[in-house]
Amino acid sequence: MLRVTESIVLADDELQEKFIIATGPGGQNVNKVAT
Repeated sequence: MLRVTESIVLADDELQEKFIIATGPGGQNVNKVAT
């Protein structure tokens, strides 16, 4: 469970994590454009 505020709570099954692997140059820019 993730409590955002006193009145907003997200259940674990409502959350999704996604990871990507970026190869080559890019640095922080990869995080901004890989949506």
